[in-house]
Amino acid sequence: MAVLEMLVLVILNVLECLHWFHGPEDFELLPQEIGWYQSLPPISKAYGTLCVIATTAFQLGLYDWKSIALVHRLVFSHLQVWRLFTNFFFLGSFSVNFGIRLLMIARYGVQLEKGPFDRRTADFLWMMIFGATTLLVLSAIPIFYSPFLGISLVFMLVYVWSREFPNANVNIYGLVQLKAFYLPWAMLALDVIFGSPIMPDLLGIIAGHLFYFLTVLHPLAGGNNILQTPRWVRKIVARWRIGAPPPTSRTQPPPPAAAGTYVDDHLMCDIDGQGQHLTAAAIIGLDGSVWAKSSSFPQFKPEEMTGINKDFDEPGHLAPTGLHLGGTKYMVIQGEPGAVIRGKKGSGGITIKKTGQALVFGIYEEPVTPGQCNMVVERLGDYLVDQGLFS
Repeated sequence: MAVLEMLVLVILNVLECLHWFHGPEDFELLPQEIGWYQSLPPISKAYGTLCVIATTAFQLGLYDWKSIALVHRLVFSHLQVWRLFTNFFFLGSFSVNFGIRLLMIARYGVQLEKGPFDRRTADFLWMMIFGATTLLVLSAIPIFYSPFLGISLVFMLVYVWSREFPNANVNIYGLVQLKAFYLPWAMLALDVIFGSPIMPDLLGIIAGHLFYFLTVLHPLAGGNNILQTPRWVRKIVARWRIGAPPPTSRTQPPPPAAAGTYVDDHLMCDIDGQGQHLTAAAIIGLDGSVWAKSSSFPQFKPEEMTGINKDFDEPGHLAPTGLHLGGTKYMVIQGEPGAVIRGKKGSGGITIKKTGQALVFGIYEEPVTPGQCNMVVERLGDYLVDQGLFS
């Protein structure tokens, strides 16, 4: 565990060194491309940057690829433990395939980190660590062995993205349009057609599905979330302020009546310009009083709100019985203890974000995805807290 924590610190050190600029005024003097790079979320940016550095150094002849490949015999007999980590940063020499893998990080990794994992940097980092660990274990099986697991780690991001945005439309080479849910399998089929190895893709699918099963599907079926982000990961992210918003000036909390603006303009808004909206939304005081709600928000019972508040105070309280709101029962799935409760029912679900004075509710049905609902509700809740509103 100490070695793993040290590696994370090294990566975050590299990321910190890449923060050349500190304010929006700097971006006015930068080329558009550098401004885009600086806007990328931290973990995806760090991983993509390290992959580019590794390939560039290889192309310049600064090292032999054999010195960073995963060779179990050398790891254990010669204690070359760096091979357990360096193999994830080499995506091959400069080529079309290298460019495609890098674009996958820039698109799917970034969309995950800005969407379902927005303001959940520790959870995203833990997903990457869990995926890498799973791939290392699988590679110890001879049939699954690969000297470099970077492509598999990238493909894991693609798979998790496809599960978080299953209804998004994806266009492949301008020829075929399909739902994002089928994207990993379509890319796997293309590798077969073009004669590329399929084992790296399969390993990524296995690692991605294992993560999604343990964090979403298993809790949805009533099981416990056994893959909670460890405290040491959260401490590292908090210590380095990775992904944390910059300090903002605090203002006086507005009266509860002002909450109506946030419900109409921020919760029931058009999501990502796709013409999709939450089914219902509300901001409710911790005492159960309704500050503002959409017309479609269900009438709830006082005991339902009491149970929700108790789950924030005692995480896991609702797991055995489910979350009830307006007579509807939701299965409680992975959330953030004391901060966010997430529930699922059929193709829809609910997200509840707690601030200092109120609870922000969002209820959705397809085609809105869980990730989109989480993003809308949690982003507003975090904004209200950062600005000193309802906190």
